[in-house]
Amino acid sequence: MITDVFAEFGNGDPIKGEYILVNIAKQIKKARELHSKKEWQNMSSYDASKALLCEVYEVQNAIHNETDKRVTEELQDVITVAVRMINKEYSK
Repeated sequence: MITDVFAEFGNGDPIKGEYILVNIAKQIKKARELHSKKEWQNMSSYDASKALLCEVYEVQNAIHNETDKRVTEELQDVITVAVRMINKEYSK
């Protein structure tokens, strides 16, 4: 079953999918160290959505001005904020 999950994230390639998910997990850990649970608990859902929109803007900027690696990093930031929102780490 986990191989199927990895394959979905890797567009049919479970090794690529595992790589993607591991890197996202690392980014989430890093983000939680930089922006603590307490900081997020002080945010409203509106503030959290603004954080997500800011990350999307950074992706757009990276697409036009940065390397592919930087675009990938910014996309991982979007996913990280989205995961924190899905987990309802904000206060209300």
